[in-house]
Amino acid sequence: MSDIFISYTRSDIEKAKTLAEVLEQQGWSVWWDRKIPPGKSFNKVIEEALGAAKCVVVLWSKDSVNSNWVKDEASEGLQREILVPVLIDDVVVPLGFRQIQAARLVGWQGKVTDEEANQLIESIASFIGHHKVEKQKPVSKPIPVVEPIVDKHEKTKPPETLTKEANTLPISKPQFRSTTEENLSGKSVKSMLKRYNFYCKEESWSEEYCNPNGKGFHHKFKDEVINGDKVIIDQASGLTWQQSGSGEYMNYDKAREYVNQSNRERFAGYSDWRLPTLEEAMSLMETKQKNGDLYIDPVFDKKQKWIWTSDL
Repeated sequence: MSDIFISYTRSDIEKAKTLAEVLEQQGWSVWWDRKIPPGKSFNKVIEEALGAAKCVVVLWSKDSVNSNWVKDEASEGLQREILVPVLIDDVVVPLGFRQIQAARLVGWQGKVTDEEANQLIESIASFIGHHKVEKQKPVSKPIPVVEPIVDKHEKTKPPETLTKEANTLPISKPQFRSTTEENLSGKSVKSMLKRYNFYCKEESWSEEYCNPNGKGFHHKFKDEVINGDKVIIDQASGLTWQQSGSGEYMNYDKAREYVNQSNRERFAGYSDWRLPTLEEAMSLMETKQKNGDLYIDPVFDKKQKWIWTSDL
C-alpha cells in the first residue's frame, strides 16, 4: 500500500494532484486518486488505503472544512498520530484539528524549493523517513565553467554525460533540488548560488548571477566500474555521475534521447538516469582549474566541456 494518504475534496483535485506528484518525486508512494477498481466498494478501498498509510496529509480548503469525508479521514490520521495538515485556502480549521500546526500552501504553484513545501516534506519524513535514494536518478556530465540556463531550442551543445543518485549511500545535507524548473530567472539562480555557496566564475555573460567568491561544495568522490561502465559516486551529495559522456555535440532533444538510450542499455546496470538540475550540476564546480582547463575534479573525464541540465 501507499506511504502517504492525501485527504481532499473533489473540487481540490488539481491541487491534490500537484502535491502528490511532488511527494512521489521524493520517492514516496502516494494514494490520492479515488478511482475505484471494478468490483471494489468505495468505502472499502478508502478504508484499506487509509489504514495502511504511514502518514495522512489533509488539505484544508473552503470546501474540505465542510466535508464529512475529509473530517473522518483526518480523524483517522489524528487518532493514529500521523496527521499532517495543509492549508490550501485561508480557512478556519475544523474543531478538533486546530492543535496541530498546518503547513501553509495557499497559492502554492508546486515548487519544491518553497520554504513551506520543504517544511511539509520534512514533517512527512518525520513519520516515514526520507525517500530512498535509489528511486531518484540523474543524468549529467562534467562542466568547465557554469553555462547559462539552456534554451531547449538552441541548435547545438557539446557532449553529454550522465549521473544518478547512489542507491546504497545516505544523502548528506544539503540535499539539492532534483525536480525540474522550467522558468529559472537570473535572480533565482543567484539566490541558489549564494545559498549553497557554489562557485561561478564572473564572465560578461554571467554578471547577473555569478558568485566568484563561492567556496564550492566539498565532495567525497569515489570512482567505480559497474558492469564495465565508469561512474563517480559522490558520498557527500548522494549523487552518482557518469564519469565520461557522449563523444558527440548535441541539442537538447538529442541530449534527452542520449538519456533514454543510456536507460535502455542500462548504463552501469541502471535504467533510471536523468538530466541533472542546475543545483546538482553546480555542485560539481571547483574554484580553480583542476582538470586541464576545466573547473572540475580530475576524477572526471575532461573530454566534455559542456553540460545540459533539465532546468530551462
